Amino acid sequence: MKTSEKKTATATKIKALSKANSEKKTASKAKSKTPKVSKKKLDKINAAKVTQEVVSNRELKWIYPAEVVNTLDRKAFRQKMRNQIRRMERAIAKLEGKAKVKEVKSLKTFKATVLYKPTTV
Repeated sequence: MKTSEKKTATATKIKALSKANSEKKTASKAKSKTPKVSKKKLDKINAAKVTQEVVSNRELKWIYPAEVVNTLDRKAFRQKMRNQIRRMERAIAKLEGKAKVKEVKSLKTFKATVLYKPTTV
């Protein structure tokens, strides 16, 4: 093969590759175009989604006594109950045998009186 033939062969290969690359670019540009939505509409949609999620995910976990009304009293009540549950769980961890079974039952009944959904020990 002569050098001039090699040059023309490589030139045609380069042209074919550049043509293929340009076709890929235009195809990807065509795919990436999405319909434009106004910012006001998006804000309304997103605000509705956020409020729905917050409302649906919030749940009340504690059963408060009737005299516990304000938020600070509720906070103190929750802390006392969490401490009581931890104390009982520590005592259960130290025990063995029948005494342990009895304490587990008392812990479950305590949780049932304080929590809406008592967790398993």
